[in-house]
Amino acid sequence: MILKRIFPILIFLLLATSACQPQAVTEAPALDDSLSAALSELQGTVQAKPTDLDEFQAANKDLSIRVGGQVQTGGDGRARLDLSTGTIIRVAPSTLFTLIANEPVDNNLFTKLNIEIGKVFVILNGGSLDVETPSGLASVRGSYLSVEVDENTQNVSVTCLEGDCQITAPDGSIIKFSDGEKCTLFNFDPETGELTAPLLGLMTPEDFLDWYNNNPEAQQLVNQAYAALTAAAQTEEPAPEDPGTSSGSSGSGGGSTACVELQEPGHNASLLNNGTTDFKWTGIPEAASYKITFTFPDGSRLSLITTETSETRYMEAFAASGSYSWTVTALDENGAEICTAAPITFSKPAPDPKKDKPDPEPQETGTEYNEPY
Repeated sequence: MILKRIFPILIFLLLATSACQPQAVTEAPALDDSLSAALSELQGTVQAKPTDLDEFQAANKDLSIRVGGQVQTGGDGRARLDLSTGTIIRVAPSTLFTLIANEPVDNNLFTKLNIEIGKVFVILNGGSLDVETPSGLASVRGSYLSVEVDENTQNVSVTCLEGDCQITAPDGSIIKFSDGEKCTLFNFDPETGELTAPLLGLMTPEDFLDWYNNNPEAQQLVNQAYAALTAAAQTEEPAPEDPGTSSGSSGSGGGSTACVELQEPGHNASLLNNGTTDFKWTGIPEAASYKITFTFPDGSRLSLITTETSETRYMEAFAASGSYSWTVTALDENGAEICTAAPITFSKPAPDPKKDKPDPEPQETGTEYNEPY
């Protein structure tokens, strides 16, 4: 009888105890450590926010930057960030940037940064990377890229040491460039109140030296790229067989095509030392934009991209006297070359102290390649 009375009580107690047991809690998935950037090689003043919810703190090698995190360097500060893919991002002094995205896309890692001020060097090891700036978007695919935002003007200068780089300007236009080239986005022209056209040209010796001094892992590549560009700059431009006519070369290969025709200034024109000159050419229906290229007396080149069929240049920007040549390449909507006109020449006399005013600091000059290291 006693057992019959106790048994229901035991069953009740067992059920009550079971009901009071804490249920298994499903833990939130751990953050994937592969989607972070590790800090190292810290120099000078470096502060960091590991996430967008944190406050800035003195950076140390134990900190990892995740999506939304920021790194800020002082005037003496430098830092290196290593992504899981092996991509290296080096942060120069006086820089503030944010890690916007760092995620797998199509079996590769896509990374996006935002730079408000300062400069970063990117050595990409697979995947792709975008850098948002106040003046446009710089993109890199398997390349070596640097992006610098001027504190005062917000102008953006992008160098492409090697690989495929491109810039998307505020108006939506895309400028593609590659090994040893540099593109500058001008944010604002106070005289006109408008955005100025991007400037595409060659990296300068100072640009190469900057890469060399700040990226030990890229020094061999810097030497190779610099040597190749120097050799190309020393090669003289061949004289055109039929000045002022189209070369008929097609960017896609296979046959000739009707191309642009250079109009003004004419072949062998003698231009003034000061003031402006209008360079004009005919357009073709297939072209979405045009690349005008100037070859300087020392063999270096400067290229500009425009959607117009003319370009006005200040002659003060052509600092050296002597013989120049210019040509125009038609580009399709993807930036691929359609055809290039045969170059024609013009000359600029040496300045006459009695007639010419002292030249102001030029905006662009032909690059004289002297070995910097």
